[in-house]
Amino acid sequence: MSGRCSGVLSILIIILLAIGSTEAGDRGPDGFFSEDAPIEITSESLSADSNQRIAIFEGKVVARQAETTLTAEWLQVTYDENGEVVKILARGDVRIKKGDRMVEAEEAEYLRREGKIILRGHPVAVSPNTRVEGTRMVYFIQNGRYTVENSRVILSSPDTE
Repeated sequence: MSGRCSGVLSILIIILLAIGSTEAGDRGPDGFFSEDAPIEITSESLSADSNQRIAIFEGKVVARQAETTLTAEWLQVTYDENGEVVKILARGDVRIKKGDRMVEAEEAEYLRREGKIILRGHPVAVSPNTRVEGTRMVYFIQNGRYTVENSRVILSSPDTE
């Protein structure tokens, strides 16, 4: 199961990249995760259906790797016949935190084949000097581009408290 659940890290990496700083050293997965670090997922319950190729974590879901944490009330991992993650859907007070960066939304959906992450339910991305809000955020993995519908961006200088 850990191989299938490692796809959870994909959603964490990509969402955090969307709010990463503009410093070159902070871009890319190496700035957030170590592939060698173990992944721990806890929840009040786990149900898996190998015929439908899904695993559902419910109730106080916490996924951790190194210093990155995803929390949600519900998380579903869908995988293909080879055990590769196809889709991850997190719902209910979704929060992803790494150091001083955080993303919040009611729902986060990772679509591996389409190469994108979709955040719904008043998503908010916060880093030390930037806050981005909208009704829907989409992050395109291949080119690092993202779109925010009904956006509101607040930029502050490092000296502003």
